[in-house]
Amino acid sequence: MRPILICAACLSFVILGGCRSEAPENAGSEQMPTAEVLEQTVASDEVEVSVASWEEIQAWVAMQKGKVVVIDLWSTMCLPCMKEFPNFVEFSRAYEGKVVCASVSVDFIGGPDGVPKDLVEGVTEFLTDSRSAMKNFVASDSDETVLGKVDAVSVPVSLIYDSQGKLHKRLAEGLGSGQNGAFNYESDVRGVVDQLLDMK
Repeated sequence: MRPILICAACLSFVILGGCRSEAPENAGSEQMPTAEVLEQTVASDEVEVSVASWEEIQAWVAMQKGKVVVIDLWSTMCLPCMKEFPNFVEFSRAYEGKVVCASVSVDFIGGPDGVPKDLVEGVTEFLTDSRSAMKNFVASDSDETVLGKVDAVSVPVSLIYDSQGKLHKRLAEGLGSGQNGAFNYESDVRGVVDQLLDMK
């Protein structure tokens, strides 16, 4: 059974500054088939949400070659994520035309009792309230799988890719300048992005 870090007003928020979803006891490591949801896209006003695997999201990043890309990994079960998200939206607007931004919800915890497309409505509601007009994904891989791919134990996580599509910087709990190493877009992400833009 995998280790669990509970979100919201919980130990991971106090100790780590981040969140992990709590998995049901019957959730296994087997991934759900994704064929039926890969092309699932739901639009609400200016907000569009697509379901995609981590490999597909990385393929999307590769298509942005020549541009700096910033991805925010977050979850509706993570209070620090939702608290920082408006700053990400503000960042995306301030750097529009210079940087490509995308949000990736890792709300899907895997297991046999749900599919990623069932989460799109709730994720879209939050993104609409946040006016997130950027590219928005719901990961069809489990949160554990995605976090393993980026070498993180919890969300929020910010991934900054250079103009060649290579991961340049990963910011997660313990790696930022805030309390308990929390990162934020104003103090941590902007500096890294500005440096990459100057190098172009």
